[in-house]
This record gives sequence, C-alpha cells and structure tokens, in this order.
Amino acid sequence: MTDADLIKYYGGPTKLARRLGFPEKGGVQRVQNWLGRGIPPKIKIQYPNLFLKPPRPQKTAQSGN
Repeated sequence: MTDADLIKYYGGPTKLARRLGFPEKGGVQRVQNWLGRGIPPKIKIQYPNLFLKPPRPQKTAQSGN
C-alpha cells in the first residue's frame, strides 16, 4: 500500500490531519502535500499503529460463491 493509498484509506487529508492532532490551519495542507511527497519517516515512527502496520485489504464480495 502506497503512502497515498494510506491517506485515502484513513479518509483523506482532512480526516487524517484531525486523527494526527494537527492544527486545523496548515495541518490539512501538510497532509495533502504527502500525497505527492510521501509520508515523512518521522511521522511514520511517531504513529506506528497507523503507518508501520498497514491495514489489511478489505474483503470484497465474490460473485458466484
């Protein structure tokens, strides 16, 4: 899962910025920048439960079973 995928998984830049406790002013833009630059290693280490243990892919319903 890419960093951009993780940001989308957690609801996008606004929701992830809130979850990380970033200030409303500037926090969303900070996370938005990560879509292109990647999530900084320092942030990944500060929040290992979010970024170092990637979520499992969601199961999808299979047709015909």
